[in-house]
Amino acid sequence: MGFVIAQSIRANDKVEFRVVVDYDEALSLQGHATNVHIFSEDAPSHQSKLVSRGRAGETKYLLVPKAAKKNLNTRLPVQCQRIETDSKTILIYTIQK
Repeated sequence: MGFVIAQSIRANDKVEFRVVVDYDEALSLQGHATNVHIFSEDAPSHQSKLVSRGRAGETKYLLVPKAAKKNLNTRLPVQCQRIETDSKTILIYTIQK
């Protein structure tokens, strides 16, 4: 995890952030410096559930909240990133429009 150490308002409605992250998290970017999104786990927009099914609950489903289902394209592949911390697992799904 990281934190914002500085922010400043730029031209054209842009905000510049200076962030500090753990070395392992910086490595997880694999050198990519574009299409980077900043989010806080303290500001969720929807709540969801993880459901287990099948023998011994081996199959897991992450439910998409009703309020977040609008205009989701179910025909294209979905990308998923998994981020592990000491106390949490963060799953980030990217769905093409």
